[in-house]
Order: sequence, then structure tokens, then C-alpha cells
Amino acid sequence: MKPNIILVVMDVQRASNMHCYGYERNTTPNIDRIAREGTLFLNCISPGVWTLPSHASMFTGRYIYGHGVGANYTYKPVERFTLTEILKAKGYRTV
Repeated sequence: MKPNIILVVMDVQRASNMHCYGYERNTTPNIDRIAREGTLFLNCISPGVWTLPSHASMFTGRYIYGHGVGANYTYKPVERFTLTEILKAKGYRTV
């Protein structure tokens, strides 16, 4: 049986304001439950300084200079598969 995969990506959410990362207030009860039952990453490094190219890197596995998504909203097609395409090929349903 394949494991469920839930990739939660938030823009401008600081770990220092999330209970599962040690914040004293219970600000994120649903995320805390997912963190307890799944994998909580303690160290994450963004490949870019803003959302669009960073997301493109996450879903293609390529550095920013390799996928062509940049500040001017241009897109250079990549010859590689994206994460969602790989998961679909393995029988996962993706959104």
C-alpha cells in the first residue's frame, strides 16, 4: 500500500509562529496534528527569494537557473517530468 503524500506549502508563514515548531500559543492545531502523524521538517531552505521560482524548483527538482521561471513571469519548458507527473505515473491522484 502506497503512503499518502500531503505537501503543505505556505507563503509568508513563519515557523516561529507555529505551535508544532515550539510557539507557545496553539495557533495551528490542524497543522500540528499533521506534523504529529507525519513528517515534520526542521530545516528547510528555499531555492529562491520569492514564491514563483521557488515553487517551480520544488515541483521540477531543478535550480532556478535551470527551469527558467523568473521575475518577469516567463517560463521556459523543461524536458524533465514534474513531481505531479511522476506521482501520477506511480498511481497517485494529484490536485
